[in-house]
Amino acid sequence: MFNLDYLNRALKGRSVPKEDIIATLTRFSAETIAGAIKLATKNKPQKIFLSGGGAHNPLMTRWISELLPNCTFTTTSDLGIDAMQKRAVLFAVLANEALAGGSVDFGNRSKVPSVSMGKVSFPK
Repeated sequence: MFNLDYLNRALKGRSVPKEDIIATLTRFSAETIAGAIKLATKNKPQKIFLSGGGAHNPLMTRWISELLPNCTFTTTSDLGIDAMQKRAVLFAVLANEALAGGSVDFGNRSKVPSVSMGKVSFPK
């Protein structure tokens, strides 16, 4: 949904400094992340583990921490998972679960079925 075409349509031909565009997109990302965390945690204080490129973006992390003043922040490196290697760890876990795991029960959440964490498909 959000891509260069979307941005160009939103600008409607106006000339806006690149720095303002990047700042706006960063703020949008920070507010979206903070909003999702508030919704998922019912706005209760949490310890948040940051990872990926955003964890190294000082403006992004500052805004998220300002939007979530009751939360504390650190990176997944404190858990022994390099903050830049989260995706590799995630895919390793998914691969393991696809081969050795069963289904994952998401509890009694309405309309959320238990699911397999992946499938191995071989070519014919």
